[in-house]
Amino acid sequence: MMDLNYSQSIKKELGKSLKEKVVNHRDRFTGIFKARYLEMLPSLIKYKNDHTVSVDFMKAEIALRHGYDIVIGETTSRNIQVIGYATSKQTSGNPEDLFSTNLLRHGEINFIIPKHLQLDYYKEISHEDECKTGNFIVLRNKTINLVSDINILNHYVDELAEIVLSRFSISMQVKITTLFLGEPNDETLLQIISDIYNGNPYIPATKLFDPDEQIYHMNNEHVAQNFQELKREYQNKISELNNMLGINSLAVEKSSGVSDSEAKSNRAFTTSNANIYLDSRNNGLFKLNKRYDLKIEAMYNDEVVSEFQEIENKKEENKSEGGDIVNGNNDTL
Repeated sequence: MMDLNYSQSIKKELGKSLKEKVVNHRDRFTGIFKARYLEMLPSLIKYKNDHTVSVDFMKAEIALRHGYDIVIGETTSRNIQVIGYATSKQTSGNPEDLFSTNLLRHGEINFIIPKHLQLDYYKEISHEDECKTGNFIVLRNKTINLVSDINILNHYVDELAEIVLSRFSISMQVKITTLFLGEPNDETLLQIISDIYNGNPYIPATKLFDPDEQIYHMNNEHVAQNFQELKREYQNKISELNNMLGINSLAVEKSSGVSDSEAKSNRAFTTSNANIYLDSRNNGLFKLNKRYDLKIEAMYNDEVVSEFQEIENKKEENKSEGGDIVNGNNDTL
């Protein structure tokens, strides 16, 4: 009786530990995947700059992705840089606000620069006087912010986590290919299992042992197909997430035999999502450029791999013609 209770206890603990392992795997994936995208978001947009300003655009991007309206303006040293963040959205400079007639001023800025770098008076640059006056602009992550990037990420990470959970669960099930039928704690049966596991080429058994009745081989041929389907769905969900964030990705796998136009059929949707982020930034930068005669522009930085591939292609083409690309300068792109 004690042996039977012990066996049941082992089965219960084994089931519990496997369940916890699978759940922990899903939760770990959720944390890793979400954190990786949050790390990546500030790097998606780069700025074309003629190096006449000292704006820390990486700091600006990190703050924008966390919901701050970043103030870029002039300092006492006549530099243009990030000086703080706006505390109010009620301004005619905000495209989302149709009715405001006021402009942001000194009192609506939380400064992050030292007092000695702050001008005595700040006024928002505006289209009202064709950007001829004022000394700061406001950058916003999106022109109209109805859906946060975090909510988008949470939605797709939850779906991806369930797919990963299924894949991990199936991979564990694959390991169970053979069932040995017998009494709990049967020492003979346990010895047979141990010998097979350790690669023993032959196993002595009594006449009472019937392999056809006591050994059952499970058919796992369908598992490979399930893995393929889950992999395809996983890639589709990542593609959907990337498209929502304005990152270029194929609408379908090229391996499925579709044409280039079919694989890139979602490019209009992706570009529209990218413009949500770019238009809000360039709206402010346009006023700053006009006021101070600068040439700053926000651009998406989601095709770095393509850029490097194009550089390699140009190198190969140039070598075939007997030349070489000097320093791999991407100005040739």
